[in-house]
Amino acid sequence: MSAKFFGFSTNSALIWGLTMTATAVSLTMVSLKSLGLEKTPAATGIMTSAVVDDVLSLIGVAVLLPIILSGNTQNGNLVVDFEKLMNTFFDVLAFFGFVYLVGKFIVPHKKGIRYLFIVDRGNYAVLGVFILVFLFGDVAHILGFHPAIGAYFAGLILKAEYFEVGNQNRAKEIEKITNTMAFTVFGPVFFILLGGKIIFEPHILKEVIIPTLTLFVLVLVFQVLSAAFAAKYTGGYSSKDSWLIGFGMLGRAELAFIVLNITYVQNHLISQEEFYTLMFVTFLLNISVPLLLKWYKPIYESE
Repeated sequence: MSAKFFGFSTNSALIWGLTMTATAVSLTMVSLKSLGLEKTPAATGIMTSAVVDDVLSLIGVAVLLPIILSGNTQNGNLVVDFEKLMNTFFDVLAFFGFVYLVGKFIVPHKKGIRYLFIVDRGNYAVLGVFILVFLFGDVAHILGFHPAIGAYFAGLILKAEYFEVGNQNRAKEIEKITNTMAFTVFGPVFFILLGGKIIFEPHILKEVIIPTLTLFVLVLVFQVLSAAFAAKYTGGYSSKDSWLIGFGMLGRAELAFIVLNITYVQNHLISQEEFYTLMFVTFLLNISVPLLLKWYKPIYESE
């Protein structure tokens, strides 16, 4: 809606929508933990809702982005080739069929990939996890999706029970190691490459101020209200927990940056002004989460 209001194409409107979909689980949980609110009913609701939200967002990106990339444009609007659309549909089926088969029959089997999780008392578990992640990323790339989509689904099919070695479960230890590698190696490289595309030019900043503030306010208001009302009237949460869930669902996840990387850096499907707008809105939403949660904490605890 915002993209169309400012005169951008339907193609751009779809990309704006995809960018603003997934919720940042880790950002919210770190903020809640710093405030001592991580064990509240709202925290559980945020975790559950955000995971479902992220999965649905990933499916949306996996389906819609290849359609956008494979289509032609007329006056900036998407015109989809039916043959390419059917090819994309079969690629989607092939990818999710692969995820299901590996997750259901190969990974759980102790003689499959899971063997690397438990052999030599679990000393090769991290290697096994990264083999699985890169395998899924490669399959996703071959089928025309972003490798991060494959990596995310690789994480979804892993269970803590797969890392049980005798009477010891090393899942938390493996998670800590992989998180450290993600935050110190893979993550910084991705964001450095993406950030290198941002050049602060005064005339562009002036042009994107109004679209940025408009989109930011719209997403903030409707995200908080929709999440809070859904928590109260469909989830049965109290009013104070519902508002906490609303604020906690406001952050935008790494998926936003993946969409921007594909659509602007790799394929130039959106303009530089749109790229700046979406980057700034994502930044504003993410810094809003800890600020709003800190502001709301005294109100939450006083009720």
